[in-house]
Amino acid sequence: MQFGRRPTIIIRRIQIPVQHNTERYVEWLCDCLGFGGDELAIEIFKDLLKANYEGKSQSSTELCKGKEVTRAAVIYHLNKFIERGLIERRGRAYSLRDATLTSTIEEIEEDIIRYFKRLKEVAKKIDEERSIPVQ
Repeated sequence: MQFGRRPTIIIRRIQIPVQHNTERYVEWLCDCLGFGGDELAIEIFKDLLKANYEGKSQSSTELCKGKEVTRAAVIYHLNKFIERGLIERRGRAYSLRDATLTSTIEEIEEDIIRYFKRLKEVAKKIDEERSIPVQ
């Protein structure tokens, strides 16, 4: 995965909803990823998710339709989604990073694993410099 900036991955530990409905699960997912309480972000993500399942991507202008928001506000949220590894921009269109939400989350999981591997490597070097036995 390539980013223009460093990725910011936020994972909040929140109890899974007891209501078993898709809308609530999507809101829960957004909340876990740091977008909870931001109704516009959640609405944009739902629109992107719906388009993705229809095999489409959407432009920022299309995402503004039916909403009383500026294109700049939509782009702000799209950039946050990109920064967090959820979506990608292809030309003027935006879509999930991968074909499904599950595979997108798996991609983010791989990003985290790669990052933690680097953290462990650096931690090991620090320990070795301090003559602390490392397994």
